[in-house]
Amino acid sequence: MSEKQLPKRAIIGLSLMLVLLVVSIIVRSIAGGWFNDNITPAPAVKLSPEFTNTGIVETLDTEAYNNLAAEKKTFLFATYLPSCSADLVNYVAKLAEEKKITVYYYTWENFRESPLHNTIKYAPSFGIVVNGELVAYLRSDSEADAHIYNSYEDFVSWIAGIVEL
Repeated sequence: MSEKQLPKRAIIGLSLMLVLLVVSIIVRSIAGGWFNDNITPAPAVKLSPEFTNTGIVETLDTEAYNNLAAEKKTFLFATYLPSCSADLVNYVAKLAEEKKITVYYYTWENFRESPLHNTIKYAPSFGIVVNGELVAYLRSDSEADAHIYNSYEDFVSWIAGIVEL
């Protein structure tokens, strides 16, 4: 084999590999579009059993929160100042009653002393804890979350996207 033929063969080999790669990407894209109807989204997680079939709003403090987190519980909580968060207060009560679940109310005074305050800086807020970890929360300073604070249906829909209600 001469030295001049080796680079030509290498170029041809690399060209074929590139063509195969492009063709496989195109085929996977087309097939994904055709067969995607059979793919269902991952189901929402379930609340820990003790928080279902209740219909109550219960007060939460840092010690209780830490215990629930250590026990890897899945639960919902709200933190707000009742004097300035009427909509969220009503949403939480309605959610608990309609869906027959426990929703915790974490007083803002207690909440400010908790480690969660490093993440959730402003009230009102609503948090979702899955297996002891905060996985989602509403930001009252966020335009993206504004519609959730302004509509009970959007509030429930946001929660139901993460937790089975």
